[in-house]
Amino acid sequence: MLYADGEENAFHVRATKLSSMSDEDWTLSTRRGAEHMTIETPVDKKAEILNGKIKAVVSKRGKITIYNFKRKNLRQEYA
Repeated sequence: MLYADGEENAFHVRATKLSSMSDEDWTLSTRRGAEHMTIETPVDKKAEILNGKIKAVVSKRGKITIYNFKRKNLRQEYA
């Protein structure tokens, strides 16, 4: 799951290989009251989310890539 936590140009990423996400919040700080968007990858398809000037793409295999507005790869995580 990817969250856009009310901060422009930022994502909060939580990932698991388990069948469900833990309810435990392991973040260093939590913004109270911030609205967020969630993205889940459909089976056998990629998913994208845009927040401000950054975009995150989750491949159908679970690889997460975060790009800036110039399409420069800022971060890549493999499943």
